[in-house]
Formats: sequence, C-alpha cells, structure tokens
Amino acid sequence: MYDSIKTAYLKMGFKGIIRYLLQQSIGMQHYEDNIDTILYFLNYYADIKTFPKATGNIRKLQEGDVLLLRIVDKVCKKYKFEYWIDAGTLLGAVRHKGFIPWDDDMDINMMRETYEKARPILEKELGQYGISVQEKTEEPIAHTGIGYHHNKTGLWIDLFPFEYSTVDSKRAEEIKEYNWHCLKYQKVWRNKKNKYTREQMFSRRKKMIPEICDREHAKSIINCPEWCPKPMVFPMETILPARPIMFEGYGILAPQKPEEYLTVFYGNYMGFPKSGLMHHGDKNGNLAERAKIHGIDMDQILEELEHIFNSI
Repeated sequence: MYDSIKTAYLKMGFKGIIRYLLQQSIGMQHYEDNIDTILYFLNYYADIKTFPKATGNIRKLQEGDVLLLRIVDKVCKKYKFEYWIDAGTLLGAVRHKGFIPWDDDMDINMMRETYEKARPILEKELGQYGISVQEKTEEPIAHTGIGYHHNKTGLWIDLFPFEYSTVDSKRAEEIKEYNWHCLKYQKVWRNKKNKYTREQMFSRRKKMIPEICDREHAKSIINCPEWCPKPMVFPMETILPARPIMFEGYGILAPQKPEEYLTVFYGNYMGFPKSGLMHHGDKNGNLAERAKIHGIDMDQILEELEHIFNSI
C-alpha cells in the first residue's frame, strides 16, 4: 500500500492516485491484516527452504533458463564483463540453491559502464546462435532482454544496469533526498522515454539525479533509476567484486555479500512472500506454457542450448 497520495502519484502517476483512493475506500487494510496472519503461521510452522523443486513445464523452462545464463556467463568471462544475479534469481540461489520453485525467469545486473560495453558484444556473439539480445524499446537505457525463441519457449533473462552513486548508504537524509530525485525523474522518464534519444535521456537524468557518478567518486551503488519501483542504495562492498555462488549446481556470479544485498532488496528474505507468485506472461501465454501452446519440444530446445554452450 502507498503511504501517501503524493508517493502514489510519483510512482505511478494518475493510476497511482486511483489505486491509492481505492485502497482507502474499500478497506484494503483488512485484507492486508488477514494476509499477515496467514504469513505469520506459515513462517512459524513451515520451512520455505524445504519446498520441493518445480516439476512439469515450469521445470523445463527453468532448466532452459539455467543453460541460457551459463551461455551468457561464458561470453561475459571471455570479455571480462562483470555481472551478478539479482532479485528472485539471487534469492533462489541463497535460499534454495537454485530456482525458487515457482519462479519462471532470471535477472542479472551490470554496472552502467559494463552494460553499455556489453550490450553490442552480447548481441553480436549470441545473435549468431539465434539468441536475441535487445534493449527494450519501451524502456530505453533501462532494460535489455536476452531470449531464445522467447515468444515460443518463454526462455528469458532480464539484464538491468546499475549506477555508481555519491549517496552515503549510512546517511538516511542522503538516501531520502536521492529517493525524491529518483521519483521525480521517473515521472519524466515515463512521459518522455519514447520521445527522447538515449543521449537526451542521459542528459536529463544527469541533471535530475546529481547523485549518479563515476566509480572514482562513488560511495555506493544504486539500482536502475528508470525502472526500479523502489529506489535502493547498496554499500559498494555489498556488491563488488562479484563472486561465484552455486545455482542449480553451477557457479554463477553473485553480489559479494548476498545476504546483505537481499536484506536491502527484500527485508526478511527468508519468509514467505506476500506477492510475486503470478507467472510472467503476455499475449503469447505464461512463460511456462508457451512451449506447450506452440508445440515446442523443450527437450530439443535444451539440447540446442547445450550445443550452443559447447560451441562458444
């Protein structure tokens, strides 16, 4: 729930205001209290780490995503591109040693300088194998998608750029000021992102978010200012240098201090989630169902990805 109508407006515009007013009018707090009660008993009596792995279509999708990430990892090692797994992917690595049982895609991050260098090289290197690497046209400078016949298989990795920042992660007033700058900038970005060139958008963000800086002057690292629904400030040493962590039996790069990272990201990351269980999807169907809908043999897709991995 939004804590004020101003926050709702800055985060979602007029849609946020409508949502805020609906929350106030229908007594959504009553439902929040019920959910909190259920989560209390779940967290007290059940161990989320013991949940079995996914099965069926979603498991095949996860196996394919792991292969896709291993391919990306191999190219990144070749060119010395530093990345780290993020969000639910990192949470799965720490909590489940692999995928969260209900997760259906993967998230990785790079520092902006690396992201800008890596995008064209990943596009060229992976494109020859039929793996698409494209910055999302509806999210310029904020988000790149890596997929293998994504519309038919659901296989997908989200790649986001992070930024160096002058914000002191231990000073609440600096974080608050940065959050305010970020929210104001996001409002402009939502309205102008498809009207400005990448260069124009970079120029605008530099003026509106003065905390963004180069590595030499950095005190912290912030998540993508364009995309992030919740601005976050990470101590430099929490993320860099990235280090290997086991994920589905393979070593994949993660933040230097994954538990601290997840605490900033989720708070109590070992508890049951309130939301986020709905699978991703669009007109082509949920990610885990796409192969079935389009008559794709995922075992064949897994063989193709294994061949690509061995060919690089």
